[in-house]
Amino acid sequence: MPVIKTRTGNVNLRTSSGKCYLFHSPTDGGREVFIDSASPEAGIKKLGKPSYFAAIKGRKPDISGRFIEQKFYVRQGEVLKLFITVNPGLGKMELSGSVFLRVRKSAACRRLHIDLTNNYDASFRDATIEGTFDIISVEDAVKLGCKVPKAFFALASSTMRRKLLTKDDILLQEESPPPLIVEKTLEDKKVVVSKRRRSIEL
Repeated sequence: MPVIKTRTGNVNLRTSSGKCYLFHSPTDGGREVFIDSASPEAGIKKLGKPSYFAAIKGRKPDISGRFIEQKFYVRQGEVLKLFITVNPGLGKMELSGSVFLRVRKSAACRRLHIDLTNNYDASFRDATIEGTFDIISVEDAVKLGCKVPKAFFALASSTMRRKLLTKDDILLQEESPPPLIVEKTLEDKKVVVSKRRRSIEL
């Protein structure tokens, strides 16, 4: 199974904050769970032990937040969701939204960066996720079977995605293009087919 490497967590400061968590979004319409709470039967298996870091060096994680570095085996075709909230402070607008990823062994190996803080004492300034996956739209996530309330569609729009993802590093090019994403009605009478874009512009 493909390996996904993550650095997620939260940073809490007096005037700013940021958090980034990774969820497993089942394609059978089941309930989303934190990826480290997903079961092997759901296609997620922990690889090794996680590493924990205080978000701000010298401060208590219970107050300032913490980062967690983990690795997971993720079954081909599973959908993951990044949930991100960044409050820069100083009168700047808070950003909050989601990014959907579909794990695929032959996809490009990429590393996504999400800036959470610019504090010089932070253990890390960004969250990251690395592995072979395609970035997909919320509409395609729903076609695949993920349960996403309509009210949350705006939080996962392409515009929001560009604001939240600071950098998208392509470490290895894809071996094959993304497959078509197909949706069937309950009666299996109507089929909607949508071609996937190979990447997004940040």
